[in-house]
Amino acid sequence: MHTPAAALDERIAEAYLYAFAVHDLARTRWNATQNAANPNRFDVNTLSHARRLLDHRDRWITMPNNDTLYSIAWLDLSAGPVTFAYPAMDERYYSFAFLDPWTDNVACISRRTVGGEARTLWLAPPGWTGEPPAGATPMRMASNDLWLLGRVLVDGVADVPAVHALQDAMRIEAPAVSRPWRALPAERDARAFLAFSAEALGRSPVPARDAALLERAASVGLVPGADDPWSHLDEPTREAWTRLMPELRRQLRPGDPARRSVVGTNWFSGLDHIGRYGEDHGYRAMIALLGLGALEREEAIYATCGQDASRHALDGTRPATLTVPADLPVGAFWSLSMYRMESDGRGFFVDNPIDRYTIGDRTPGIERETDGSLVIRLQHAMPEEARGRANWLPAPEGRYVLNWRLYEPGEGLLTRRTLLPGVSPA
Repeated sequence: MHTPAAALDERIAEAYLYAFAVHDLARTRWNATQNAANPNRFDVNTLSHARRLLDHRDRWITMPNNDTLYSIAWLDLSAGPVTFAYPAMDERYYSFAFLDPWTDNVACISRRTVGGEARTLWLAPPGWTGEPPAGATPMRMASNDLWLLGRVLVDGVADVPAVHALQDAMRIEAPAVSRPWRALPAERDARAFLAFSAEALGRSPVPARDAALLERAASVGLVPGADDPWSHLDEPTREAWTRLMPELRRQLRPGDPARRSVVGTNWFSGLDHIGRYGEDHGYRAMIALLGLGALEREEAIYATCGQDASRHALDGTRPATLTVPADLPVGAFWSLSMYRMESDGRGFFVDNPIDRYTIGDRTPGIERETDGSLVIRLQHAMPEEARGRANWLPAPEGRYVLNWRLYEPGEGLLTRRTLLPGVSPA
């Protein structure tokens, strides 16, 4: 007997939201490591380093940062433990996030969590009983596939060579492994989605929390490790997948107040469990779409603003200011980035005459008020007075969005007792 239509739709929606982040991360991994059309592809269990700060020319990633250089690796522990060593960072901010196939931060090794000394991490696969080498920090993982996403702070262009030296001192040692993925289907339809999701889910043990969900999802074709699950579905289920997928993806766009947190005057940020989603697979999917690789909130808060305190859209033709208090509680640093928004919702840095894409507590030449606060000028035209130019974050000649990054946020920000100030018309 066929599942009633409403129940069928409900199960497909549940399966899609559950698999979306898994599929998105697996697709990113395949493109980085196996896509023959990618001239910058690199092998699993090897490091790839970004060697320059991003600017207005970079359009491969939406709303990038201009504060850190990335170091990434796609790890496969299936053949045995992998070691990752990095040099002493001293007081420099850094973080190495380890994400499992579901995009959860299963570990965050950072200045905040372990300090700035050199360290060797020993990552063991599920069920491994051996002991780590002397001096290594053991990290026993619950999945075979991991994404290592590292960020190292750069204090301007002159500091880039120093960060290159730190990157060059990072090392990965791993046993030989040959577990390539099947080719990512060129199609973006439901059949391809189910096949690639099934492959990704079959490469690692599934969390016990998901057993009941996957039992339900099996009836609509989401089966870990299955080969072409679409071929086993009846026609009504196939038709329902084809009908529902476009709308389910559209629903992942932000807009639901329950999916964001108010952290100031027209400033919005992620929910408390960003980066560690548990059973909130809808939120997991939304963040995968909008900002794959988000850090846990204790490590960094990302806040977004598109309106001034009067709820007018931010526009570079209307000069505005943002007054940042002297005592903003961050343990590492903060920075404010400016993005021109495209019609598809993507945001990119703004080309400008002073090559400034962010402004923050580390920006050379900023001029503070006598109470230590910083008045940032937000406008397209260059300010006429010297102080205004020193504190100017250039805007496009049109609408823009701000992103405030706060690394190692203090208790006031984490508890929302400290709220971010609003943007005021100049």
